[in-house]
Amino acid sequence: MWGTIFQRQQPWCLMAAQAIRELYESSGERPNVGDWGCGHGQFSLHALISGGNPYGIELHKAAAEDAIETIFKAKKHLPKSLKLKGIKTKNLYHVLQGSVSEPTSNFMTRQNHINVCFNVLHHLIPSDIDLLLRKMFENTVQGGFVIFCSDTPVLSESQCRDYHRQGLAQKLKYPGFGVYNTSQYLFTEDMSKGKKEDVNGEDPRERNKHRSISRPEKAEKLDLKAGHTYAGSYPPVYGIDTEGKMFTDAGIIIEIDETNMGGPADFLGGSKGYHYTNRHYLFNFFDYTSLSRVLKDAKFTVVNGGYTHRESSVLFPHDGDRDSRCDKVVLVAQKK
Repeated sequence: MWGTIFQRQQPWCLMAAQAIRELYESSGERPNVGDWGCGHGQFSLHALISGGNPYGIELHKAAAEDAIETIFKAKKHLPKSLKLKGIKTKNLYHVLQGSVSEPTSNFMTRQNHINVCFNVLHHLIPSDIDLLLRKMFENTVQGGFVIFCSDTPVLSESQCRDYHRQGLAQKLKYPGFGVYNTSQYLFTEDMSKGKKEDVNGEDPRERNKHRSISRPEKAEKLDLKAGHTYAGSYPPVYGIDTEGKMFTDAGIIIEIDETNMGGPADFLGGSKGYHYTNRHYLFNFFDYTSLSRVLKDAKFTVVNGGYTHRESSVLFPHDGDRDSRCDKVVLVAQKK
């Protein structure tokens, strides 16, 4: 019916929508919902449908404009009682362009009963996360809830998991924050023959991938920005891929072909025997323990949480058995 629907692999969205619905049904009033880093407004739309009044904030202007259009298309489906009360819709739901770590005064004017932040934290440097949580605590009503979803190092190579464990052992507040470097060769022979697996059952494009991780020095943070993808000497890549509507500066990997700038599609018909990519980017992985510590430090009380992955609708317990593919950590906390 909607065109924009929850995918099965988004249990964090389903959890938040259920909380909004329960609060709406128990109180008889539409709860205020804050969507921090709302992207193109998919969750804000469902927050509206579930009975909430969502305020979204998004750094990227084009995405914020798209979110406004997405949400306002749902006006005709809202209860008629809202219109009869003469309430201005902009006071019920709105999307503002701005930073989640430095939200606009218009966004902060209204306190929210539920604040959500989905797939944003792992793209932020520690100081920006501290600012975000401070503002979110201020923006949440007493007794209100916050729900977070972030990437974990579980699905990454063992070196990423080891790096995160080392940070935990050192009692770092952000053990998964670092400069992640990858290099990869894609061979013409493998691709032209349609070869999808090598003798070990692995994708031939992955067998030549090398990774190194380092904790960024202070000076290096000035040149890099978390979530941005860089090549070679770290030239920044900005903008939005309007076709896929994914952010190139939000952790999406941009392939840089240093042998043929036409990219993989063109290099197959060229004279080069391989396609080479090299990437450098800041990232901030979390697990349940590290994310819990961050939220507690921000004065929130953690009340629920676990792990999940993109192909599951199940939230696995954080302290029990779970699917080995879990690459997402989900936490619910309360302002008590």
